[in-house]
Amino acid sequence: MNELTSDIDTDSIFSSVSKDMTPEEVVVDKTEERINKKGIKKLSSVQSLLNDAYKYSSHTEYTLPESFLRTRNKPKIIEDVEYEAPRPKKKIQIKTQRKKLKVEKPVKPKKIKKVKAKLEGKTIKSNGEVQISYRGRKKGSKNKKTITKLEKDNKLNENTLQNERIKETQINQQETNQKEPTDFIDLSLEPFPLKYDFFDIDYLKSNTELNELPNPSTSLTNKYYSPTASQMNSEGSQVYKIVKLRYPLFTNYSEEFHVDFLNKHFDTIYNPMVELGKLIEYFAKVYIPDAYYNEISREIIKPMNHAFDIKDVEKFTDAINKYNTFILTIPRDEIIKKLECTKELPKYFIQDLLHVVYTRSIHPKAKTLKKYAAFSSYVYGELLPSFLSEIYSNCSLSSDKIFMDLGSGVGNCVVQAALEYGCKLSFGCEIMENASDLTEAQYSELTKRCKLFGIKLSPIKYSLRKSFIDNDEVSKLIKECDVLLINNFLFDAKINNAVTKILQSCKPGCKLISLKSLRPVSYTIDFNDTENILNRMKITKHNLKENSVSWTHSGGEYYISEVMTELDESLFTLNAGHRKTHKVIKYTR
Repeated sequence: MNELTSDIDTDSIFSSVSKDMTPEEVVVDKTEERINKKGIKKLSSVQSLLNDAYKYSSHTEYTLPESFLRTRNKPKIIEDVEYEAPRPKKKIQIKTQRKKLKVEKPVKPKKIKKVKAKLEGKTIKSNGEVQISYRGRKKGSKNKKTITKLEKDNKLNENTLQNERIKETQINQQETNQKEPTDFIDLSLEPFPLKYDFFDIDYLKSNTELNELPNPSTSLTNKYYSPTASQMNSEGSQVYKIVKLRYPLFTNYSEEFHVDFLNKHFDTIYNPMVELGKLIEYFAKVYIPDAYYNEISREIIKPMNHAFDIKDVEKFTDAINKYNTFILTIPRDEIIKKLECTKELPKYFIQDLLHVVYTRSIHPKAKTLKKYAAFSSYVYGELLPSFLSEIYSNCSLSSDKIFMDLGSGVGNCVVQAALEYGCKLSFGCEIMENASDLTEAQYSELTKRCKLFGIKLSPIKYSLRKSFIDNDEVSKLIKECDVLLINNFLFDAKINNAVTKILQSCKPGCKLISLKSLRPVSYTIDFNDTENILNRMKITKHNLKENSVSWTHSGGEYYISEVMTELDESLFTLNAGHRKTHKVIKYTR
């Protein structure tokens, strides 16, 4: 029979040879005859083809008429996989003279694949690929069977259960926050190493009282309160209070703060409670001797932070008053000794101090800085403190170097360079009237705050209400400059050309910081002018992170150009003026 089957002509299963050599006859089941007599619909045409196919090959289970259907490979048998089909498959019985054969409809490979994937937690894509979907165990349940039982008993769907668990998680987080109050400063961050003698020990030893008083916090918040307004609400509870804060080095001075958790203005512009919390935590970490740190942390800082989290005016002011009493018990000499040995500060100590100065001096008159022509070369914009710390570090700024800022605005870059690195001289030049006025106000507040904190302020000098073009001070000082900052983001061609002339005097090794490249992209070397400073610049492009400048939160790029003694080799590359080519010229004989 096998030989007979192999010799069948595949072009037509109804060939005369196949009919003559078939010894078997089809015996129709009597049940089928009874069904046909009752008028029930007969088998379909496809089923007839199947019957006809098995007529000629009863031993090959998956042989089909190849002239009508495409050839299919016999699917691989999957062992140890049992499943229940949603509907039972109909079985077709074909009786022969020898024995009855039960023939089932062939299972498609795709179906087997789907069933196996379903058992293994997989899904089948439309293109036939298997995609594994991982289901993590849900919290609060021992296993998958328990979750299914809960769903059946309580008649809750999966979304409802998930929402309930999310609510439980939120409640647990709130309870955790209440048990562990949040801190105002993050002491886990890498500390800022001091580059010079940061504290003025000689001044502290010779002065026990503060003579020049800085602007208090209430100078910013008094406008929100009427002098005759009551501090109590209709229910008799405290709405706000005015609390005084003593400073560790000069306890004769106390600064006043408003404590009000209901004032909406404090959430957007200036929050005196946050400043209070930061100051006390900085005092504990930087000024308070180590022997007292555990006590102030346990008895004052944690209760203060908890009161802030729950917005309790009474408890918050009680913690501040308790600190004022505690600081009087610490000998001033012990505080000064600790400052003598200090080699590092919390990461954002200097930046937060500059923010205190900025809020007292710049915030009240910040609107005057907007009185410029839009998109002109005189538009005011600030480089933010975190970005300045990054670029100063990249330029290796130090206490023996001179820093210059051409177009210094209100002087933020100048004072930060002086505080963070103690430069030999920090110089700024600003032409605009309003910005120059605020520069003077900020410098005055800075000097007072530095004395209050016991900080040694490095030399700072300004050239105000003057352009840096044709400026004798700038021309003289730029020859000695080590790091120069120029915010050329909106400079026009005329000013850029003037800047190029000013930079001709820069010494080798000087590093120039700019937001746009000082050398045009299409620049090519002019061998008739080889002494041009642009020929001796090694320019490096850096990524500008988000929230680095005041006029946009988006990132971008900035450039650090180093003045070289020799010509920049990149100018001799092929098509150096174009952006997309960097191939170096290879000379041949």
